[in-house]
Amino acid sequence: MILIADSGSTKTDWAIIEDGTSKKETIVQTSGFNPLFHSTSFIVQEISSCSDLISLKEEIKHVYFYGAGCSSEDKNRVIGSALNQVFKGAKVIVNHDIAAVVNATTNTVPAICCILGTGSNCIFYTGETTNNFTSSLGYILGDEGSGAHIGKYIAADFINHNLPNELYNYLEGNGLSKSIIFEKVYQNTNANRYLASLVKLITDFKATDYIQRLLINSFSEFIDKHICKVPSYNSYEVHFCGSIAFHFKEELRQALNLKKINLGKVIKSPIHNLIQYHKT
Repeated sequence: MILIADSGSTKTDWAIIEDGTSKKETIVQTSGFNPLFHSTSFIVQEISSCSDLISLKEEIKHVYFYGAGCSSEDKNRVIGSALNQVFKGAKVIVNHDIAAVVNATTNTVPAICCILGTGSNCIFYTGETTNNFTSSLGYILGDEGSGAHIGKYIAADFINHNLPNELYNYLEGNGLSKSIIFEKVYQNTNANRYLASLVKLITDFKATDYIQRLLINSFSEFIDKHICKVPSYNSYEVHFCGSIAFHFKEELRQALNLKKINLGKVIKSPIHNLIQYHKT
């Protein structure tokens, strides 16, 4: 039995692929795991609370985990140690979440692969290997174009009364306040998740000038700082994965058009594509 995980900072999609000719698949969700914020013991506890995973722990023989923050041996060890504690008889492979985008979108065709979800990332895939021309710096120093990045602007503009009145009143009516923002951002280990959650509140205002400018400016910042650093970036399709890219595809397309960049595939989650990748 194979277990595949695609984990962002907000949620983890787990695909359970049964043995046999039918290769039946089941998808379950847990909270997201990021070794930058979460310990091995926390991850073990969260996985252990999922009955669908624990009931099959003895049958799992291979675990393929793609995760946000899994960018070094030290960070991968945080995740790998947790998975080995739960799935004791399984071979565990931990990889960066951007590798999931590559495996889910491009096959062997050279392309630029990006994540725009709670966080953001970008790599160039040669058809055989991946190259990082820039670094993913996390939501404090980077994550341009991500939910956390967009949410940070919304929070700041709310506090400074720089939002359109209708949007300000709507957010205030949904319980937003300066004190809550400060508490969630400065006293919470999941500040990036909180900032990204603010984006969900503004979807009804997507057509307003303020939100259109905010989205396109944030996407343009991501494009300038990451995609445009890839040599001959206009020569390749650019694939995206993540909720922000998926829900704001047209605004993303507009930002890419400004740089004459070719938009490729846009998928909300790579888990279904990863199932097919690991089945073959």
